[in-house]
Amino acid sequence: MSLKTAINPLTNVSRRCVAGAFTLLLCASAAPAATLAQWTLQNEELGTNFSDFPLISDQQQANTTTSGLTQYFPTSNLSTGYGVVESTTTGAQPGGRFFEINSRQITNRNNPSTPVSSSDYLEFSVTAAAGYQISFDSISMDITGASNLNSTLHYEMLFFYSTDGGETFTALGTAFAANTVAFTTDPFTNVSQSLSSLGALTGETIFRVALADNSSTAEKSVYWRNLQVTGDVSQIPEAGSSAILLGAGVLAFLGLRRKFRK
Repeated sequence: MSLKTAINPLTNVSRRCVAGAFTLLLCASAAPAATLAQWTLQNEELGTNFSDFPLISDQQQANTTTSGLTQYFPTSNLSTGYGVVESTTTGAQPGGRFFEINSRQITNRNNPSTPVSSSDYLEFSVTAAAGYQISFDSISMDITGASNLNSTLHYEMLFFYSTDGGETFTALGTAFAANTVAFTTDPFTNVSQSLSSLGALTGETIFRVALADNSSTAEKSVYWRNLQVTGDVSQIPEAGSSAILLGAGVLAFLGLRRKFRK
């Protein structure tokens, strides 16, 4: 057997060592997005309203803490025209179970009106445990609206987030118009916003879903359900761990090469 023939099989082994090191690095950083927080409303009792907040999340992942869903609608009309309801698609409401917010609960009512992070919002937070980080994937919810006048009157909805304990909030994407429609079929629209640009975050991340009403006179409602955030939870890599892992594969390769050159 020639020296070349003897080296080739072991060279293949060393190549596999290096490939294995790269595979481990990729596997350490790639994981499917999990549901970190979710409010489908299917587990809430009919009639649940603002006085019953916070609402507990349907989902929570290991090494994270998800707060209850809270609300801030600072009006004196929180006792009427809102709450968890269930209906068919006949009449002035969509089918299934959902949460109704009436225009009497909205203070930001102008034409036009843009949602702001300081008023008329739902809020929750997701916190990574010590030694862990969260790579958020997306935030989404199903939303629609209804008016007693016409379909040009609607709500605007916008997602916000904060990583400094709520001192400052940043808008995510642009406002979505929850247009009023005739409810002949299930009219909900799933509005989803990517969170990949946030990168890996530690500590607490606060999310808000803010609403605005584009008319100060028309009586109308907004309906929502299935609010959720997805992402990947992982341990914070120790300093130099990736370099050590890659270096081990390279050293194995070089060591085998030197052995068979002698």
